[in-house]
Amino acid sequence: MVRLLKTLHVGAALALLLCFPLHASAEVECAQPEGANGQGISAKSARERLDYLSQVFTKEAKASQLYMTVYGTSYLALTAGQLVLVPVSNDSDKPTWYWGALNSLIGFAAVMLVPLSVVDQGPKFAARAQTVSDDETCRLVEEGEKLLKTSFEEETFQRSWLVHLANGLIGVGLGLVLAFGYHQYLSAVLNGVASIAIGELMLWTQPNQLIPGWKTYLTGANPQAVTFH
Repeated sequence: MVRLLKTLHVGAALALLLCFPLHASAEVECAQPEGANGQGISAKSARERLDYLSQVFTKEAKASQLYMTVYGTSYLALTAGQLVLVPVSNDSDKPTWYWGALNSLIGFAAVMLVPLSVVDQGPKFAARAQTVSDDETCRLVEEGEKLLKTSFEEETFQRSWLVHLANGLIGVGLGLVLAFGYHQYLSAVLNGVASIAIGELMLWTQPNQLIPGWKTYLTGANPQAVTFH
């Protein structure tokens, strides 16, 4: 009788294993991207890489959304405020207000119309990383690496001398229009300087943590990007 019970127990255990096989918990390993030196996050397991990518994408997407909300709202308020002053101002002051409103509208467009790729794609990636199957893991890791590299390039460009030069030219252009088009010399200086100063503030406070994030992923280096965000 005892032997029969033991046999039944063993048989039941085997039946459970056949019906509900145990899944191996071995870590999935994926190829490292070009430029990796074997010391960065890219040298770790696929799960660790997905966790890192999800974390930096989620954090930067939130920071970028906040940045866009603050500056977008501020530029819209500046535009509306200056347009309201046009009909109640002296004729000599009106050009200052409507050209200033146009300049603020340009600032709004610069903030809102070209968001970082991570703003839309980052949260979607993080959600997919939570439910990805083993068969799709390496493909998702590769997608995350491409998004991180693209966002790194976007943030690097936004800090480039070309963008700072464009900001300066917009401010100088506003000043020249007011000075030589309407002979508003004091207003030209004040508005030109204010335009450049606000533009530089916008450039230096924008999120840029995916610049060191990409370098950490590739090489393990942890450079601190200059930011006042």
